Amino acid sequence: MFKGEKFDAEKWAQLFKDAGAKFAGPVAIHHDNFAMWDSKFTRWNSVKKGPNKDIVGELEKEIKARNMYFMTSFHHAYAWAYYDSAFKYDAADTAYAGLYTTPHKPGTPPNEAYYKLWLDKIKEVVIKYKPSLIWFDMDFNDNLREIDQQKMFAFYYNWANSQNIKGVVTQKGLDVHKHTGVLDFERGKEDSITRYPWLTDDSMKDHSWFYQKSDTSWKSANDLISFLCDIVSKNGNLLLNVDPMADGTFAERTEQTLKSVGQWLKTSGEAIYGTRPWTVFGERSEKETGSIRYTRSKDNKTIFAIVLNILGSGKRVINLKSITPKSANIKSVYEVKSRLPLQLKWVDGHLEVDLPNENNTENDVKAFAIMILL
Repeated sequence: MFKGEKFDAEKWAQLFKDAGAKFAGPVAIHHDNFAMWDSKFTRWNSVKKGPNKDIVGELEKEIKARNMYFMTSFHHAYAWAYYDSAFKYDAADTAYAGLYTTPHKPGTPPNEAYYKLWLDKIKEVVIKYKPSLIWFDMDFNDNLREIDQQKMFAFYYNWANSQNIKGVVTQKGLDVHKHTGVLDFERGKEDSITRYPWLTDDSMKDHSWFYQKSDTSWKSANDLISFLCDIVSKNGNLLLNVDPMADGTFAERTEQTLKSVGQWLKTSGEAIYGTRPWTVFGERSEKETGSIRYTRSKDNKTIFAIVLNILGSGKRVINLKSITPKSANIKSVYEVKSRLPLQLKWVDGHLEVDLPNENNTENDVKAFAIMILL
């Protein structure tokens, strides 16, 4: 029943580009063990069944054509346990083992063939589609042996080195993270600045990861920008799950939200892209705003202060309590979007900035980016 008959890789990739994304890519294979690429290792794939399209391959072409890094995610280590309840039914038929895995008693560990096939599928995707980032779900730590993890890391990093690709592997295990992988938080994040980079994966909806008509827990563009700014201020990155409908298109609200995020990033993204954490990640502000998040330029010559959840209209004064004469030798202050100078003064030993009378936010995004030149 899965057709995705209106799937258009070009439209998908352009939407991600319009959203301001720097990397993007599909779920290559989920817990259901259905491969979204043209695979020689399983007939249960999107070319031989369902859409009859190479979803991974078409997206790779269009995403890379727009100068975004290509990524793929893998969830199939859990397939062995995912179908436990199905072995009372058609999964007991060995003819369907390519989807359900080899018939087995629930609770028994995978066999060697299963571990080998898990890695073979990853190798096939990496070699055919050359992702710069590969992402693993919780099953990486819960359903694999250490030796299988090591084989994967050795393969991918050696391959990336041979291709002159700065390859990244992300997963959710603290122990593995200490040695090889970039740490990922599902619907979570660090609570302070870290020396190491990390990743948050979250969805456009609070309740689901896939499209459901009944789920009304949409995040607004303002929610997503505030979330992104907080993550970046602590040395993290955001991987956002976008849920297509069954026919392969996105809901209108999804598209509009992503475009609103992209419009803000187009005008104020200098405070996000290529930045590093400052000495503090942020602070609570006065009643006019919810909070402030700080980033800095790589050359350490600019501090960015992003004022989140601006309320009201007219003249507003922003108190940047973390910026003192001792913490920063300030030359001038500008609005990032317009490059217009902003009036500043020192009050009680910290910086105050007058914002323009107009909010100048994009659509419903109540965030204002300030650049402080040192």
